[in-house]
Amino acid sequence: MEIQKQTLTLKLKDLKAYKRNNKIHKDEDINEVIKSIQKNWYIAPIIVDEENIILAWHGRKLALQKMWYKEIEVVKVFWLSEEQKKDYRIRDNTTALL
Repeated sequence: MEIQKQTLTLKLKDLKAYKRNNKIHKDEDINEVIKSIQKNWYIAPIIVDEENIILAWHGRKLALQKMWYKEIEVVKVFWLSEEQKKDYRIRDNTTALL
């Protein structure tokens, strides 16, 4: 398996939310992300698949939209199967809760 990923700048409007994302991002959560970005800058990029569907950091996209960003750096991955994408989303969300 050849692992391919690319860091690039995309228009925020071109990033697609995962339709089955069940994590609810409350306004106060988004506001905390905004505070973090304002204080520490945008360090960890949003991760998307080959179709620009978000794999991780939906809340970060919402915060950046609220901050009027137009473009942002993302990491795009190309090798994950649908099963791997699902597993990644679950693990990413549950690890953040720990």
